[in-house]
Amino acid sequence: MAKLEASLEDGDFYSALQMYKTLLSRSSANEYKGAAKLAEEGSVKLLNKGFSKAATELARQLVEFLVESKIPVSDMLISIITNISNAYPQEVDAMNDKLLLLSDSVDWSKKCGAYPRGEPKLHGLRARACLSVGEFGKASNHFLFSDSPDEFAKFLVALGKRGFNSEKDMFILRVVLQTLALENVKSANETLAAWKTHHAKDGNSNDTPAVHLCDFLIQSAQRGPGAVQLFTLLENRYKPTLQRDPSFNNYMKLIGHRLFGQPKPQAGGMMGMLSQLMGMG
Repeated sequence: MAKLEASLEDGDFYSALQMYKTLLSRSSANEYKGAAKLAEEGSVKLLNKGFSKAATELARQLVEFLVESKIPVSDMLISIITNISNAYPQEVDAMNDKLLLLSDSVDWSKKCGAYPRGEPKLHGLRARACLSVGEFGKASNHFLFSDSPDEFAKFLVALGKRGFNSEKDMFILRVVLQTLALENVKSANETLAAWKTHHAKDGNSNDTPAVHLCDFLIQSAQRGPGAVQLFTLLENRYKPTLQRDPSFNNYMKLIGHRLFGQPKPQAGGMMGMLSQLMGMG
């Protein structure tokens, strides 16, 4: 450790990195807690010295170790990854390095965690990192799985300010449809409620067909397959609203199948891509 400190103080990040990587590579699966803390310490110190690529290399080696050793997701490991993530400077290059680490971390959580689509806290970290580099589409996709309804809602309201006033409610409708297609009725309800609050604070009206459709769809989903007739009625009644975006009707087909027992939509084309995106195959 004294040699490590000396290398870091001298700016010899390469030697320090190699020592950390060697120590990490010698760790066994039974020693994963110590290995994780060692990688956290090394990554954060390297980041504080401005060596983001070296820090990312070490942190990604930790995640690779977790995958290969089949170490399950835990609060302790999430905290370590969060601490490393928070230590990155705001420069674009460093943010891109951070995205690589968080992508690996989400993939690890899919393989070794309780959430087949990835740990919500890690999705939240990646969503914020995507925002920092202006990747709004990717940020939205990760917010879908992040269990952060209020933060997601604020993001959607901010997105709405970038476009036409007449399209502000399209952002929340798209997300409600996506979330219901993921069978996450609770999240859809919480995100819509938070969006209404933040949207109204800016002096906007929530009295639009798109917002009403969101309300009715969530109420129908809460009732389950027995509300299939109401779902079909909404599909017909709000056809003009659903025609405002080509993806909306495809999401409705996924919702009809997953929540209301309607026939499974045929794969291929746009439907195939949406099914893959939603992790529904």
